[in-house]
Amino acid sequence: MSIEQAKYTIVSVPKSIKFICPYCKKEIEVDVNHLDFYHVSLWDGGIIECSECHKDIELTDWEYD
Repeated sequence: MSIEQAKYTIVSVPKSIKFICPYCKKEIEVDVNHLDFYHVSLWDGGIIECSECHKDIELTDWEYD
């Protein structure tokens, strides 16, 4: 009896986004389950409110960790 081989893909799921607020300079981390996808897309950015200073920030360029 031979065992067949299969290639596979490891699928990673984003857990959170992190950024430095340009206003208060605090590092902010937001769980993706708490994102308002009407205003923020993981891949396209959007507008998010800083949880520290409560100012609106436009999320633009991103990197994947």
